[in-house]
Amino acid sequence: MPSAEVEYGVFPARLQSRLEQFSAEVAAAAGENLLSVAVYASVVKSGKCVVGETPVPVLIVLQDVSIQFLTPVASVIRRAIKSFLAAPFVVRKR
Repeated sequence: MPSAEVEYGVFPARLQSRLEQFSAEVAAAAGENLLSVAVYASVVKSGKCVVGETPVPVLIVLQDVSIQFLTPVASVIRRAIKSFLAAPFVVRKR
């Protein structure tokens, strides 16, 4: 039985650039506390996104979500919300 391939959309170059910058900034702010940054939901599958108009769901997985670890990441998240309408969801690893 042949395996099904899933084709994912391609983000607009401007969004791709902002996502890469966002990921790098989250990594710098969170340090070793960061486990993962991922874009999810229909925006990934469709690739359809109008920068600044379409919310971009971003999952941030941290080892520890206590206030001392969230504070440095919060400023990065605020800038991303203004920059490309990020819709962040921050969770901790269980």
